[in-house]
Amino acid sequence: MYHHPFHTQRQRTVYKRLIFAIGVSDILQSFGLLIGPFTAPVIGVTSHLWAAGNEASCVFDGLVFTFGATWVPISSAALSIYYLMQTP
Repeated sequence: MYHHPFHTQRQRTVYKRLIFAIGVSDILQSFGLLIGPFTAPVIGVTSHLWAAGNEASCVFDGLVFTFGATWVPISSAALSIYYLMQTP
């Protein structure tokens, strides 16, 4: 069996964790964008077209979107640093 010195079990685990973090944060950001128009609060006659939420649903949407939008670049930067560290 061929064993490459730069491919240990620990490094593959870190890579998989980073890819998982990017995927989860991207899903959260996309979900926040998707439900955004529907979670806006209904305010009288001048509300948005698809607004069906209240203040709590709007805050939840903002939290989900912000969490996803914050962790996408952080996870991508961590993956870049990981690959930089793998270069001999």
